[in-house]
Amino acid sequence: KSDWESKCKSSFLPPDIPTAPWKTYKDKGWSGWGDWLRTGTIAPSSRNYRGFENARAFASSLGLKSVTEWTAFTKSGRLPNDIPAAPWHSYADKGWNGWSDWLGTGKPPRKKRTKSSPSARRLLVSSARRSLVGRVHSKGSSRRRPRS
Repeated sequence: KSDWESKCKSSFLPPDIPTAPWKTYKDKGWSGWGDWLRTGTIAPSSRNYRGFENARAFASSLGLKSVTEWTAFTKSGRLPNDIPAAPWHSYADKGWNGWSDWLGTGKPPRKKRTKSSPSARRLLVSSARRSLVGRVHSKGSSRRRPRS
């Protein structure tokens, strides 16, 4: 697609070829860039992937232990066409339950670190004070409070 955009900007196209074919052929058979450019590539959002359970069983069978290993595998050229490289996106509402579940490592998902309520409250109050002090002092040279 980026090559196409470059060609369009350089006035390479004959006048009868549209620069925005997805608009021109929207209701006339447009089926994606892979078809238009004859590469055969199908956008990930338009692919038909195998079901989540089956795909997870495949991923788990690989014996990969981390997201880094999964990413390397997806870039190796050995990923089947019906398994998404971004399973968290494709299976978000179809059973996705984190990387340990997908890879079958048995590790529980890491918990997000959050501050406890009193600690979070102190941080918020402190931040708000700094913000208010900065505003009061930046509007005028006087540090006195306004009269009621």
